[in-house]
Amino acid sequence: MRAAPARGSESRPLPYPKDRIRKSAGLMRSPAPPFALAVLLTASGPGGGLGLGLGLAPEKTSVERWNTGIPHARERDPAPSSPSSPPAPNPRYPDLPLDRYLASPYFHRINASYPGLQLVHEEPYIFVVNGFLTDDECDRLVAKAEAGGEGGWRRQVGGGPVVRTSGGVVCEDGEVPSIRRKMMDLAAVSNPRQLQGLKISRYLEGQEFSKHTDAWPTEGAPVGRGWVEEDDFFGDRSRPTRGCISSLGRPNHNNFMTALVYLNDIPSGRGGCTTFPNIGIHTGRGGGSFYEAPVPLDARERPDGTPWDWDYGKTLRIHPQKGMALLHFCSLVPEHGGICDANVMHQAERPDPGQEKFVCQQFFASCPEWELPDDSLPVGRVSANTI
Repeated sequence: MRAAPARGSESRPLPYPKDRIRKSAGLMRSPAPPFALAVLLTASGPGGGLGLGLGLAPEKTSVERWNTGIPHARERDPAPSSPSSPPAPNPRYPDLPLDRYLASPYFHRINASYPGLQLVHEEPYIFVVNGFLTDDECDRLVAKAEAGGEGGWRRQVGGGPVVRTSGGVVCEDGEVPSIRRKMMDLAAVSNPRQLQGLKISRYLEGQEFSKHTDAWPTEGAPVGRGWVEEDDFFGDRSRPTRGCISSLGRPNHNNFMTALVYLNDIPSGRGGCTTFPNIGIHTGRGGGSFYEAPVPLDARERPDGTPWDWDYGKTLRIHPQKGMALLHFCSLVPEHGGICDANVMHQAERPDPGQEKFVCQQFFASCPEWELPDDSLPVGRVSANTI
């Protein structure tokens, strides 16, 4: 994940430690598709230079068919069974029609008929899925994470100015096959290599993850220098030619969606919410809607000529509810440049004293071969339990 910087940081390092980047083939530990020459990403350590060495182009694989729903036969997984009756809409939030989302060419098309799906905000399009995981699945995921083992709780990296004090584990794919199938069915993604390893995070009282984006900027983007007021904040104008570090230089690719699932309840008013505090900060061409004419974020001044304000925008707050999933799109699809959407920068609020929060996070990538930081990779089975 890639971090947006905090107010007051005029000169900051990249929002991730360079020496923590290493190869992850296919977002899982399975062989990558054949390449004429290897694609290598090297880092010289903290503060060092980053070298991107590209070999010849890969043979054509499902990278080019990322959103077609036509994977190789060996990549198919059986579809999970759906509940006999869909959960009722969550009365905490609006239940908006899907027409505008379905008409938009800019964002990945999820399974709009998934049971319990509820659009709670449009432009940006933010969904909840009521009853996505059962109480038993939630309890087993928490128990798995707390069991320890090789892949036990690890410190999570926010990067640069972002504060992240939660702990996390990353599951091997074979530990959570039923959860991955549900995620693929919900996202309408047929290539399992587009799913990073399922992460389970724990927030004890007072722990947080400050404002950030789940998308990846390009190398050298202004975001790496902190909370600066500069044009092309995420470096999206170079994405069509350079790609981003994590996508091995493939043009226009990015993380395009996150599905987060709350694994326990927190009483109302006791913290732990997921908050989108900057809805409206990212406008489109000529100051119009980003969702009609998207352009890279220009963080120099507001379209009306007023000074830039990183606190600008309205806030959407989602309350932790056991088994409920929360979906948002952090970037456009590759066909439209993979541009980061700053309107969905979000933060994990601190649980109040006496409270703790467990979530699992599934990040979806637009191509199946990625470089990921160590804290996003499994280091062995988390526990013997298979879910």
